[in-house]
Amino acid sequence: MTLIPFDDPITSREIAQHLRRMMDRAGSSPEHLSARLGVSRTTVDAWLYGRHLEKVATILGAFEALGCTIKILPPR
Repeated sequence: MTLIPFDDPITSREIAQHLRRMMDRAGSSPEHLSARLGVSRTTVDAWLYGRHLEKVATILGAFEALGCTIKILPPR
């Protein structure tokens, strides 16, 4: 399991970069991830480009499906 510490505040671009990195590490494709999460391939593609990231619970599910844990640090 990988722990990803995010600095505060995290940006959509940072989430997208980490998602892409974890997908690469897990050998996963957008098609595979979308099937595991029950979302469209278009949705996963949008996440990978930093769009439509307001559905944080689903995105956290994506990281979990890739074997990652995200630690979100409180504001300093």
